[in-house]
Amino acid sequence: YKKIRDFCDTPVIISSARGDIGNKILGFELGAEDFLAKPYDPRELVLRIEAAMRRQRKSSRYEVGDFTIDEAQRALFLKDYPIDLTKTEFDIFVVLAKNRGKALSRDQIIHAAGLDPDTRHKSVDMHISNIRHKIGDDPKNPRYIKSLWGIGYKLL
Repeated sequence: YKKIRDFCDTPVIISSARGDIGNKILGFELGAEDFLAKPYDPRELVLRIEAAMRRQRKSSRYEVGDFTIDEAQRALFLKDYPIDLTKTEFDIFVVLAKNRGKALSRDQIIHAAGLDPDTRHKSVDMHISNIRHKIGDDPKNPRYIKSLWGIGYKLL
């Protein structure tokens, strides 16, 4: 569960035959959104999934530095100014934002952004270049996205 939390905030619901309090506590400590002990009615699982999705949608707008990100609307704002990004650029920016200050390799970005695993590193570089251009960031003197030679990128 913790590895999932490193790269995304998808709600995790544990379905387990071990419904004792110790296992429930462990599941929540590891980051689960909900815990459903077997046996249960499948309709209850559907309702819990829908509730988790509603909670996630409500919290889909957040600030990271000078940026405001609205994942539900797939919108990015820089100091309240809308930035027009492609789907892939937005997905990459969200990955960087959720890992602000952390160095991410191109492979980590590809995986976390849900891109095709065969995506070439140069493609990530091109998308980063496009994002930089759109947010007015200078790669030689970055204010937002820093290149880390031999590693990848990080959002400052």
